[in-house]
Amino acid sequence: MFLFWRLILAHLLADFTLQTNKIAEEKSKRLFGVIIHSFIFLILSFSLFSRFLEKNWIFVVVIAFSHFFIDTVRMVGIKKYKKTDNVLFFILDQVLHITIIFLIWKFYLVFSAPLLRERWVIILSLYIVATHFTTIFIYYLKNFDKTNIEGKEKHYGILERTVVFFCLLLPGFWKMLFPLIWLGRVFLSKTQWKEQLDFSRKNLIVGNGIAIIVGIIARLVYVS
Repeated sequence: MFLFWRLILAHLLADFTLQTNKIAEEKSKRLFGVIIHSFIFLILSFSLFSRFLEKNWIFVVVIAFSHFFIDTVRMVGIKKYKKTDNVLFFILDQVLHITIIFLIWKFYLVFSAPLLRERWVIILSLYIVATHFTTIFIYYLKNFDKTNIEGKEKHYGILERTVVFFCLLLPGFWKMLFPLIWLGRVFLSKTQWKEQLDFSRKNLIVGNGIAIIVGIIARLVYVS
């Protein structure tokens, strides 16, 4: 099953970690942006599949094309019906991408191995979910009709949830870093940055709640 997680990792890297505001904006408005995004996913997938491409490369290409098709339909639909890109489109987009990856892996990929053979792939995927995915997800929830997320807000959200994730993933004294989250919020709320950052209850509960759940899952994977 670890090939499934490699595809998920490629998807998460392309959709979140390596997708800048510029690429996200281009992808929502122009075909060129969708092509660039799909190409990034294809390159990442080939890189992560380098040892297993002999019999599986065509399925990686099919998944990359499905990314292109889904994102093109999303772009055209938004432009044609004059809809704003929002949390509903975001969730549907992610569900479709992951479903296609799962189906291709389940029925076509030629290779089998234990689920936890390469824990680092799963843990890195979970880290991206806890940080990059959750930061964008909260921004969609907060704004509904998403515009570009500001750099300071995005980076602080990722940093805060990184602390939560690794406090739960790593053993021992690392859990003592939890108070840094509260201290960081208190300190920054009294500076000029408070207008550029989100210290709302929704951000705290949803964002760190997801990071805690995902961090616990990552810990279980790590110790298994």
